[in-house]
Amino acid sequence: MGDVFHPPLAADAWQDDHLGPGFHARALPAVGGRTLGTLVRHLPELDPDRGAGRSTGTAAHTGTDPRRPDRPRAPGYAVLYVHGWSDYFFNRELARFVARAGGAFYAVDLRHNGRSLRAGLLPAYIEDLRDYFDELDAALAHVRAEHPDLPVVVIAHSQGGLTASLWAAERLGPRSRVGSRPHRAIAALVLNAPWLDQAGAPGARRLATPAVTALAAALGERALPIPSPGFYGRTIWAEHGGEWAVDHDWQPDPGAPIRPAWLRAVLAGQARVASGLDLPIPVLVLTSNRTLLRPRWHEDMRRADIVIDVTRAWRRVRDLGTDTTLIKVRDAVHDVFLSPPAVRARAYDELGAWLAEHGFRAGTPSAPTGTHEHP
Repeated sequence: MGDVFHPPLAADAWQDDHLGPGFHARALPAVGGRTLGTLVRHLPELDPDRGAGRSTGTAAHTGTDPRRPDRPRAPGYAVLYVHGWSDYFFNRELARFVARAGGAFYAVDLRHNGRSLRAGLLPAYIEDLRDYFDELDAALAHVRAEHPDLPVVVIAHSQGGLTASLWAAERLGPRSRVGSRPHRAIAALVLNAPWLDQAGAPGARRLATPAVTALAAALGERALPIPSPGFYGRTIWAEHGGEWAVDHDWQPDPGAPIRPAWLRAVLAGQARVASGLDLPIPVLVLTSNRTLLRPRWHEDMRRADIVIDVTRAWRRVRDLGTDTTLIKVRDAVHDVFLSPPAVRARAYDELGAWLAEHGFRAGTPSAPTGTHEHP
């Protein structure tokens, strides 16, 4: 796209999104004068490429009417997607997969990220992951306004997986002061390589926390001089042999500068997971089958997670709740759904089967014309 800052969006109407036909965006309303995020929506009936990408299997759980394959079924559930650190939503294939699997797809670009990055804001910066709860609440409210009777599946990646887990635990927990009907619609959580713990030995996070806390108190939002090799972009970007054309202002590699107050927020969130979240909903965790952390580039990095230590994530799955499923996708990269075609095909098959097993399917056949508000 070439512009660091997205043109201002209205909070009271959908507008065409740069992802093309069938994708719309709107600003989420500010809370207390603070800029919040951006909500993106996919309407498959307006997407000429809605059939592109992976199939989900039989018509019984896809988004088409078996008697009229040209007519989409009404969605039987909604999906809210949350991106990772220093990232934004751009994966049209994921949205189209959800539509074919019978869901209505939405994604949020969190504050200081992607479409929500504004002049004067530090990219990807946050001092408390709970601050993101405001825009997740607002995004959920919009989804529920358009689909008041549908359950919501939250799909979240990396740091977004950590944030979404904390949000769901707080909003669905027994001591929640929110307790509103919209939050009871959160019916399942799908975590794509969630950043649930730090790499290294089991005690690495606990050992690092005092030092990071001291740095945060002294330096706050000042950037730390920590070099990054920038290998992740080489595993997925089109110009490096991958498939994905992204806006490099919104998904840089190296990512946004490391700031101690942000890192303190991440460690605090991971400590909360380690204490046990007791999520009362089913949780699916998808990761690569291995991590490869090296100081120099190696072609095997195209077939491994080179961002988080997946073994640490596996150990934390049991801390999420009692109804959890862990699937290790062989040769997947950090974002499992950006892996090479054959690899992510397996990941989509696993996701589709899990959704169907848990009752997330298309609804009744929809009318020939949509009832959504179009821009």
